[in-house]
Amino acid sequence: MMKEEKMAGYIDIIWGCIKGFLNWFTSKPSILFGIAVACIVVLALPEPWRIYLGYDELIKPIRGWISLVALVSGVLWLVAILTKFMALIYSFVGGQLENWWFRRKAPKILYELSRQEKQYVAKYIKNDVTTLKWSLEAGVIEGLRAKHVVYLASRMGRLSGFAFTLQPWVTKALEKHSDLKDDILKHYEEEFIRI
Repeated sequence: MMKEEKMAGYIDIIWGCIKGFLNWFTSKPSILFGIAVACIVVLALPEPWRIYLGYDELIKPIRGWISLVALVSGVLWLVAILTKFMALIYSFVGGQLENWWFRRKAPKILYELSRQEKQYVAKYIKNDVTTLKWSLEAGVIEGLRAKHVVYLASRMGRLSGFAFTLQPWVTKALEKHSDLKDDILKHYEEEFIRI
């Protein structure tokens, strides 16, 4: 049993080293490209040049391995470049979709809040804060949470309530649309809410 555990430990160490090396290696696409180009140059030079440079006899027995290294490093480099390119496209498209959603939907959602919901949001605006404490029993705050207008900032509450924070898109919409902000502030009442 001890021998098997020792062997499993060695395998874990070796596998960890291999994974660490591969992570480092693939995080540097320029190294992969350099290796692929170097292998191709070594293999593609005409035979008289290889003989003149003195490495023709050296690479003959390992020519297949050099080709394999060139192929693998070239493919890994291509995958790394395509992955970065796709991540760039995804972030650009995602940003455009978010901007479209924000321009189209955000003001409409806030305009369509009920009178009570606007009272809650107005308290944030009037106090110039993004986080306020509310009781979890307050059904209106749960409604705002369901509409993704606020989120529960911490699961740790006190007698004074739980911290609820306005979603970033709400603050952005209120900054961008002053008429929306004015519409919500019309509903502000100092005494309407008991926490």
